[in-house]
Amino acid sequence: MVLRSLLLVVSAGLVVSACGSSHGPWTDPSGNIASSGIIVEYEGFKRCGTQDVVFLEFVGHTYANDPTAALGTLVGDSGAVLTFSDRAELPPDAAAGGYRHSIREVWVAESDVEDYLYLVYDDQRVERWPRAEVPCE
Repeated sequence: MVLRSLLLVVSAGLVVSACGSSHGPWTDPSGNIASSGIIVEYEGFKRCGTQDVVFLEFVGHTYANDPTAALGTLVGDSGAVLTFSDRAELPPDAAAGGYRHSIREVWVAESDVEDYLYLVYDDQRVERWPRAEVPCE
């Protein structure tokens, strides 16, 4: 049973490394390494033309750091165009999510949680990552 678990972990690591470089580790609110089922960050895929995009999967949704619009126009459920910003402002209802990587932390705003995720850096710079459920096959 232990060997099978180890093989699954190694296999999962190979799949992630084959798909793109992993950015991590992220830590949870307790300071422990966060589960990849909660948060994982990775580079895009050459075969899909997204190698210059960084993706962040957080609680079942995918968000993108895509300053060159390699993903094209992203549209939210409301029909609004979603954009990345590396100099954003936090909405008034934003709250720290407690998940950290190095010098940045995930923040979520109830007012636009379906469209955006925010990364706040220790120097108070804010990035707004749009939701990007973009298939790559």
